[in-house]
Amino acid sequence: MLHDPIFLLIALISCHLYFDYSGQGQFMSDAKNPYKPIPGVPAKLVMASHCFIHAAYVTFLTGYVALGVIEYCTHFVIDTTKCHGDISFKTDQYLHIGLKIFYVILVMIATHHIEVTS
Repeated sequence: MLHDPIFLLIALISCHLYFDYSGQGQFMSDAKNPYKPIPGVPAKLVMASHCFIHAAYVTFLTGYVALGVIEYCTHFVIDTTKCHGDISFKTDQYLHIGLKIFYVILVMIATHHIEVTS
């Protein structure tokens, strides 16, 4: 778990960019789209694998399994929505990066770097 919020944010965004672009590969990029399926390739399984990779680095970097679960679920919904054409590529990326910022805020609250008062 990274304790410095800026380093954590940089690590989360860097991993996101890597695993959503070059680290994803063309096969996974194409095969995860349930609306343009590759014959014989289960798109949901490929999408689940892609989202698991994202969930794993969020869990490893933050130290919180719950944030990994949130990442898995939200990444699945966001990417499926993008594949369907309901949101743009730009919106997809804004949502993913926004979530990384949200995770850093939650980690800061959980580690008492930010005090929540009523």
